[in-house]
Amino acid sequence: MLPDTTGFSLDDVTDGQRYLAHAMKRLVDKHRPDLFECLDLNNDAIFLEPLLFAYFNHPSPPTPLDQILFGYISDEAKPSQLQAKSDANGVIHLPGLGYFHTDQADQHTTLERNAIQDNLDAAASAARPSTCTSASTRITGTDIELSYSADQLYDRYYTTPEGESQHPRILHSAVYKKMLSEALAIIREHCPQYFSHISQVARRIVLFNNPAIRPFSTLSAHGTVFISSPEEPSVIFLVAEIIHQFGHTILNSVLCNLRSFFNIDPNALVKSYVADRSDGRTILSAVHGLYTTTKTAECLSEIYDRSELVSSQRHELVARLADNRDRVNTGIDFEMLPKILTVRGQVFFATMMKLCREIYSSRTELLYGLDTSNQPFVFDYTLFIATNPHRDASQNE
Repeated sequence: MLPDTTGFSLDDVTDGQRYLAHAMKRLVDKHRPDLFECLDLNNDAIFLEPLLFAYFNHPSPPTPLDQILFGYISDEAKPSQLQAKSDANGVIHLPGLGYFHTDQADQHTTLERNAIQDNLDAAASAARPSTCTSASTRITGTDIELSYSADQLYDRYYTTPEGESQHPRILHSAVYKKMLSEALAIIREHCPQYFSHISQVARRIVLFNNPAIRPFSTLSAHGTVFISSPEEPSVIFLVAEIIHQFGHTILNSVLCNLRSFFNIDPNALVKSYVADRSDGRTILSAVHGLYTTTKTAECLSEIYDRSELVSSQRHELVARLADNRDRVNTGIDFEMLPKILTVRGQVFFATMMKLCREIYSSRTELLYGLDTSNQPFVFDYTLFIATNPHRDASQNE
């Protein structure tokens, strides 16, 4: 059992995952008992497929449930044909198997089981035809996949902060995959405890380019994180986003039983409990923000101390550590905590606040004089350089 510095353990994460898998089992059994009988009910990983969460949270799912589960059905029980739906780029995603490229965008089509297997076999060879990208989308050194399609079940989540629908451009070349592997390796080496928690919940990363959309994670696609990225991201950018976004995923597992943490409806607005009446967040999102801020501070601090980064990477890491410092305060008054949180929730909250204070107290000299006043909601390293010219971060110590 690996305890987390914020007060819960790896067991809490795995218990949450088990709870979520059970919820998906019940939904599949209720909606498609014929499919349910073809699945290995002892394999929770099947029922933690992110597209299952998206399917059952969608008012009118554009992707057939058969398509989502086809790759998880035993060979003996697989049907001879599959009705599938291509995305806007003509890609058909079969979780657990791969991505099939067609010349028909946004179309229902019939796939023959033998043709699927033939394409998978060919994709595993050196030839690799253009008709299929195999399950080798897995990021080296992990069990996490890099998504090759936008998946139409996720379309409604790609919006601006004002709610305007947007279209992402998926980034999935070998270059991005290599950079993600490097970023995850840094976290694994220098933050092994946190990486073990990430490994319990992480299934897929969607890396996309559209600056109008903020990076996000949602319980409605549990196991997948969505990273809004520049065309040429840095490894430190990816490190910070992986820490942050999978932090939300971890906490979604831990907080499965909301009543053990909250005395009130966690979707109540923060402004009902603070002096600032303009705060539009929910109590739940505020707690999520404190957790991800805490883990970002902790992990970036550990990486700074233990890793051998080049000067430019250290400068960016310190920049992100400085920006994160400005995001620690939840705005919730401590005297209100007993009304909002259970005893367990209060301990969790207080532990995070204490850890953040300790980290930033120990980094006073490192961060002294750094100006983050020009930062938007999503950190912009280019803007940081404009007010804090690049120098060897060790000079701040």
